[in-house]
Amino acid sequence: MPIPKDIAYDKIGDPTEDNVLVFVDEFGGAKYFDGKYIPHDGRKYRCDGIAKLRSGKQLRAKFTLIPKKDSVFIFNVICYLDGLWYNHNERELFERLEVKESDATPIECTPDRMLRGHSGPFIIEE
Repeated sequence: MPIPKDIAYDKIGDPTEDNVLVFVDEFGGAKYFDGKYIPHDGRKYRCDGIAKLRSGKQLRAKFTLIPKKDSVFIFNVICYLDGLWYNHNERELFERLEVKESDATPIECTPDRMLRGHSGPFIIEE
């Protein structure tokens, strides 16, 4: 089931190309990040970008990433399809896309804004 539109409008918004937020406290406070590249500093970032399914289908997405010196963790991925947001592993998303889950996963995410020295894609951590 997609995220209800009223919640999505208030909490998520529309896909916004090149949008990056950096979390600044443990309570979920975030602010716009205006750096040219996302640094490998271990902080948590909320990014807009592309989610590419194993089948090759691509969707606009928002996801959280934590870039560390030697790894990048991707999680909390939501995908935008026909004006609705879906969690990346929702059965209804796969049905709407007419793909089996086995043909959709693993999902690769690429942020619109590059990480310093890495362009992605990055595999979702389940």
